[in-house]
Amino acid sequence: MSLEKYNGFKDRFNNTAPIRGRSVECRPIAQRRRDWEQVVKRYIVEDGALDTEGVDAYGAHLYQTDCVMYLPNGDMYVKSGGWGTPTTAEFINRYITRNMRCYKKYNKIWIEYGNNAYPVDTVRPTIFRFNKDTDTYAVENPQPMHQKVIDRTKIKVARDKLNAFRSYAKLMLKLADGWISNDLVEQHAEPHGNGHRDYWGRRSYKVGDVVLSAYNLQGSLGKRDAENIYTALCSDDETQYPKLLCMIASASNALENRIVKQEDITEMDYRNQPRIRTVTTREYQYDYKTVDNRINYILKQACDVYTTKLVPVGKVVTNLI
Repeated sequence: MSLEKYNGFKDRFNNTAPIRGRSVECRPIAQRRRDWEQVVKRYIVEDGALDTEGVDAYGAHLYQTDCVMYLPNGDMYVKSGGWGTPTTAEFINRYITRNMRCYKKYNKIWIEYGNNAYPVDTVRPTIFRFNKDTDTYAVENPQPMHQKVIDRTKIKVARDKLNAFRSYAKLMLKLADGWISNDLVEQHAEPHGNGHRDYWGRRSYKVGDVVLSAYNLQGSLGKRDAENIYTALCSDDETQYPKLLCMIASASNALENRIVKQEDITEMDYRNQPRIRTVTTREYQYDYKTVDNRINYILKQACDVYTTKLVPVGKVVTNLI
């Protein structure tokens, strides 16, 4: 199987004429216009061997990386070059042996063989040793898998500091049947001017010396903004709790909404001509679990609540580092 691949790539290399006029030899592996996909010949010296003990290997090259290389003894080298993209995974999958499958998942490139899945090393080639007696492979150097996981002790300490605010938020939403009134928003949000209300009517809130827009709050928070919000949530100043509740709720998914008022405002368009725009003000209803999920997200962004653990090779897992 792998010996057939080696001979096939060797024949393809010898029968493919290089593109003329190139300073570096280029032999396209398929269509000649796709010159970033090449069939290549490399002299490979394995670790611990002398330079004179190297062998000629043939394989598939993508951009700047020899992704799949076959040795005369049937061994196969697979490498991503650090480019963990669907394009790289599809290219590798095209040229590995038939009983293997390559794909990208959880920001890693994986080779599936038999009942196991192996992450492709981003630096060194992943080596599949071929056993010609059984016509099977064994991975010589599986990449150690270090998984990023929650440290329960750390996250409990971080969560306990938020108990006062969480109790307040849960009680207020329960009393108001989940609705955040527009009067409360108007009282604590930044004024409408100076861009503190976006096209959809979402408001901005000031935390410390920083004004956070609705876009910042609903998107992926940076560490600095998350730390500012977390510090405010840990505060014993309960007068800030209503503003913080409005802010975090605005970054959460709402259950329902209702129109409170509509007003026509005059503004200047890009030609400096007046135009009338209708502004709709809405109130939103939230579920406490959704708000609490956003609080947990802010906590994880702001605090060091993670640790790493070594997981056995063989299964596809997320959060690898």
